[in-house]
Amino acid sequence: MKKLLFNLMLIAAFGIVGYRLANRNGNTSVNFGTVDQSDQAPVKACRAQKTCVIAYVAPWCPACHQFVSRIPLYRDRLAAKEVGLLLVVGAEDDMQKKVDFVKQLGPLAVLDSPGDAFRKAHKVEYFPTFIVTDSNGDVIADGRKGQKKLNELLD
Repeated sequence: MKKLLFNLMLIAAFGIVGYRLANRNGNTSVNFGTVDQSDQAPVKACRAQKTCVIAYVAPWCPACHQFVSRIPLYRDRLAAKEVGLLLVVGAEDDMQKKVDFVKQLGPLAVLDSPGDAFRKAHKVEYFPTFIVTDSNGDVIADGRKGQKKLNELLD
């Protein structure tokens, strides 16, 4: 009986690992074509750096507002290490709220495309989410690892 339970637990564990591997974010590069095309200057500025931190933020998100309040400090620290910063605003049904938040954030921010194509393409599930890329747009870290990489870059 113990052996049967052990084997069932082992099968379940392998099943969970396999499911997570099959459903992980398969993107190896960021699709900047999924952000609003009207103002690509922030995207170009970020990509011109050797590393780019993309923060996906939402107007309704308290943690996003907390992050945004520290942007002047973060921007200076990151710039000293040749790291760009880009804010992608989405996850809001009211387009005017997204537009107003982009205006509030200034020249580092762009809108996610209608329907939140960037969020869906990169499987953003919590806010803020950080994606760190190299100058080619290849993902270095995303998800929880993106937050950790951002903290390393800020040290």
